[in-house]
Amino acid sequence: MLVAQTGLGKKLSSLALLTAKSTTTYAMIADKLGNASANSALSDEINALLPQYQPKWEESLAVAYEKSFSGEELASLVAQGRASKYAAEVKERQAGIGRYMQTNAQPILIALVSDALKATLSKHVQQ
Repeated sequence: MLVAQTGLGKKLSSLALLTAKSTTTYAMIADKLGNASANSALSDEINALLPQYQPKWEESLAVAYEKSFSGEELASLVAQGRASKYAAEVKERQAGIGRYMQTNAQPILIALVSDALKATLSKHVQQ
């Protein structure tokens, strides 16, 4: 509920793009298309794939928050947002949430990036 209501999972597309841009495959695409066109083509593919990966990502993020906060704390954060007495603790617990996501959600990110790079290659480079 917290993840959906606050949009906490909405950074998946930018995280995927950042991750993809660090690959040799992206460098090859950029070499062929130019940086701006490669960025645009890859962003389009990531956005097209988001409906497939976003729910899994948000589910993982929700579990990370459930492991980091009690039911009472989560209910307060959902109901009151930044006005919740637990709002400051979100930042304090961010490292633990990040570690959980790195361990448990990284395969989701890798699969999204891989599929987006493959689609970009097949549509724009290997013709």
